[in-house]
Amino acid sequence: MIGSEAAGDLARSIEQANAFVSARILRSYQRDIALKGGFSLCSPFDGKPVSAAACHIFNLGDAAHGNLGIAYRFAGPRPLWLLASSVKDGFPLTEAYLPTEDTSIWSLDENLTALHGPWKSALRRLELGGRSWPYSRPAHQPTVLVGHPNFAHHLWNELPALWACRALAEEEGLPAPRVQAIYEPLLPVTRLLPHSAPPVARVSTFGEVTGVHDRLVTRLGSTRVTASLRARVLASLPDEATGRPSFVDSQERLTNCSPVFWLSVRVDARTADNQEDFLLSLVPALASAHPRCGFIIDGFSYPADFSHGIYRQGEPDAGSESQGEGRGFLGRAMRERERAVGAAIDALTRQLEQRCDNPLVVVSGRDLPEAIALAGRADYYICHAGTLQHKVAWLHNIPGMVHANRVGLRPGAARWLADQLENGRAPSLVSPEAVDDLDTIRTANQVERNRDYHFIDIPGVVAAILADVDRVLGAG
Repeated sequence: MIGSEAAGDLARSIEQANAFVSARILRSYQRDIALKGGFSLCSPFDGKPVSAAACHIFNLGDAAHGNLGIAYRFAGPRPLWLLASSVKDGFPLTEAYLPTEDTSIWSLDENLTALHGPWKSALRRLELGGRSWPYSRPAHQPTVLVGHPNFAHHLWNELPALWACRALAEEEGLPAPRVQAIYEPLLPVTRLLPHSAPPVARVSTFGEVTGVHDRLVTRLGSTRVTASLRARVLASLPDEATGRPSFVDSQERLTNCSPVFWLSVRVDARTADNQEDFLLSLVPALASAHPRCGFIIDGFSYPADFSHGIYRQGEPDAGSESQGEGRGFLGRAMRERERAVGAAIDALTRQLEQRCDNPLVVVSGRDLPEAIALAGRADYYICHAGTLQHKVAWLHNIPGMVHANRVGLRPGAARWLADQLENGRAPSLVSPEAVDDLDTIRTANQVERNRDYHFIDIPGVVAAILADVDRVLGAG
């Protein structure tokens, strides 16, 4: 029987464990695992301190898309597990679960209970299977697990915390934790860390990290991109990216262009059904208002590490211990997406070349280091909400306008986008009255932010963009 006082102590200790060490960067329990080998909280049974002694890394439905979470088992006669998930929130502890009673005794968000269902079933099977568990903190070196195939999550939710953890280890004279990287979509993680940092071990298969561990593993979390990290990424772009013939040619084509506009094209989901009509109106209008302008058209960038075998790993079902081919391959999905958006861009550029003579540089289909480097040439962007905008704004912090469905254009959306990075610049937004939401949500994640939309008044949207360009850049 769990008393109300003990339950309250547990909730308060989890709240403390989830607290950020600095402004939205590195949670306390993550720091303690990485630098001290473990963390403790108040037992819900007697209110006494109890330590995490083992962990289980799970596929949260789709490991190949970076959805790996961690369940921590706490020492004691009655098993207690804490579940850590949600990359976008910096991997907080989200639920406390008693497998022998098959009940959750605390949740950060009740909406997570369905998400955690496969986890809890697997944990219950482990406990009832008679497995022997360690009851004291192991002496093994703790492990930090990093890597998400979406570069924006990697930049936003992981790398700032890894930087902060390394700095704390140096300040306190502690050994830096062992780091394993699943994905490195921007650049090799070692390149983004201080030169004194130990090497980062690269994971080749999901089987290397999933399952039960007798050492504690943590994912370091953050919800804010620091200015120093942005600068480090830009300064670390490899010479092989900026020295490629494709990059040099693009730079030469844009040499005499001012301003340079960055445009996004999206075809898979969360886009306007009349996107092509919109761009066919926008580009000539910008060219007429700014005769010396140039355009960079983006749609998809391959991760920097796309040649690594992890992109050809299967996507096993949630809670599965097997690492077979599963339901598909992330690498194949990326190639299919690139081909689809490439075909749309080809059709668009053929028409645009008949309507204006300004340089059109297509960056879609190149890798992230080259695309990010070329984005530094842009003065203003017109982008879909999401990663396509983050590629420009979260690294180069330039002005621009975002279009989206009505959820993406809600009050406060611009401020939120700016707040995700230190000294961030708020974008302008297309007026929500200028779009209609459609019935289609073409993603597995059936949430409103992924809904397709329709531009109601394309001339009005184009006029608003022209006015905003004049406001932030000056009339051409």
